[in-house]
Amino acid sequence: MSNKPGFFVQRTTDKKIIQVFNELCSQYKDYIMSISFTFGTNDTVSIKRDTGFTDIMNDDSLKQLSVDSSYIINKVSVICRNQNINYIRGELLTTPSAIFDYIEFFNSNNNVNGPESLTTEVKVKISKYLQSKLLSTATPKLISTNLPNEYEALLSQHNAMLEKLEDLNSELLIKSQEKIQQLDQSHFEKSEILENDFRNKTNKLSEKYDNKTEELENEYSSKKSELERLKGELDDRASQLDDRDNTHVRREIRDRMLDDVRARINDFGVSKATNDKRKPVLYGMILLIATFVCLIAYTSWEAITINKQTAYQLNAINNLTMMVNSDVEQPISKEILSKASVSNIDRSALYWIWIRLAVFSLGLIGSIIYYIKWQSKWADHHSNSEFHLQ
Repeated sequence: MSNKPGFFVQRTTDKKIIQVFNELCSQYKDYIMSISFTFGTNDTVSIKRDTGFTDIMNDDSLKQLSVDSSYIINKVSVICRNQNINYIRGELLTTPSAIFDYIEFFNSNNNVNGPESLTTEVKVKISKYLQSKLLSTATPKLISTNLPNEYEALLSQHNAMLEKLEDLNSELLIKSQEKIQQLDQSHFEKSEILENDFRNKTNKLSEKYDNKTEELENEYSSKKSELERLKGELDDRASQLDDRDNTHVRREIRDRMLDDVRARINDFGVSKATNDKRKPVLYGMILLIATFVCLIAYTSWEAITINKQTAYQLNAINNLTMMVNSDVEQPISKEILSKASVSNIDRSALYWIWIRLAVFSLGLIGSIIYYIKWQSKWADHHSNSEFHLQ
């Protein structure tokens, strides 16, 4: 293999190589002069420090390779002031390899101004960075076995992968433990903050409650004192009223009585309640008189109707008598004429109607006379009472 110092890495795609060296140039741009990518087509893309290595992801050729999983890049050269770093595909090595690539470091004397020289510390950091990103593996060695070199290389790769996974697992365990401790610490701090906040709010509420209670008690005491003072004033006022002169009290009572008498004389009359007691008698008399008037009117109508019927009967009898005495070819027989005589007319209904009319008329006249006497008696009693009061 190559005689220059370096280390083997896992064979990776062009996309991964471009990403790794792009980040390398960004982190260590103060030490790198230029970077070049050599393709299998014998073409080279060089990017210098003047552009700040921003053209790596903007170059059309590299942009195409950063999308697909291809293996077109054969070599990547990073030129520094005192050191060169080359990424070489396995098939370009002295002993070609189809599964490993190689990163070599060799000194150079690029006497130019600008980048700083790589120190041993920076070289170690760059090596660790490339090994972590490109999965470095131990240098393949021939073991005293009968296995072909390819199997030896695969075994070496497998062991390197196991070591890498163990380191990764250990790192994850440490990080998870640190994360748990951070969460516990955060939980403790937040719990302490919440407890302090709760304690402060409780103290504030207690203080507010005590102040409000004291304020209400003071207000209650002041109002109670005010009520006692008002009660004392009322008691004093009552005592003063009781201690007034008896003459003044008698004079006041007499004046009130005189005022009451004057008011009764000036506005003499019965009360509304007394006057309302007369209304049932008034309404009853009006109803009784109206009843008698209706009965008299109905009876008079019956009498007039019966008189008309009697007059019609008498007129018919006279006409029959005239027909008997006339020279008519078919005169009415005497037997029929005798049945239609005046003496056969029934006048009992007419007599009964006149009797009813007389009775109803007497009832109407009696009711009117009774109501007039009742009103006269009420007026006499009222006038006597007024005269007695005066």
